[in-house]
Amino acid sequence: MEASMRHALLLPSVLLLAACASPDGPQVELSPTASARSYASFSIEPVRVAGHRQDLEERFDHAVRRALEAKGYQFSDGIADLKVIYALGLESQTNVAQRPLITSEGSAWSQIEMTQEDNARLALRILDSRDGRVLFQAQINRQLHDPQLTQERFDQGVAELLAEFPPRR
Repeated sequence: MEASMRHALLLPSVLLLAACASPDGPQVELSPTASARSYASFSIEPVRVAGHRQDLEERFDHAVRRALEAKGYQFSDGIADLKVIYALGLESQTNVAQRPLITSEGSAWSQIEMTQEDNARLALRILDSRDGRVLFQAQINRQLHDPQLTQERFDQGVAELLAEFPPRR
């Protein structure tokens, strides 16, 4: 891919990752022009921005590949009809929680607890490789209640995320 196209893809990806500050559920957008009839193959490319976890790429790539192949698309290492780009982050945060504590004498105190939380961030786009149009995009920023990062969890999560992307007919 030529350098100008890479830069054109990098900036929206960085902005998309930065927009993942919402703690709500996944924000998914499917373009009304996304039609599976025009596409047969896909490639996957991580966007290595600050906060991206390279150590999770292999599992995430595999999950994307399984999800799209299940929809009838064919993976390509080279030129493909669709390009999947993503940035994936995982970080631990220490939070402070205060809880009221009432003693047997009736006194009220605040108990302070330090908690450790794992947060995941994902910015994903599926582009038309010919003209760069965004056909699908998803953003996630959420606390992981079970930070087990098994391949099975990646597969399930990505399949759910791509549920709205049209299957190839």
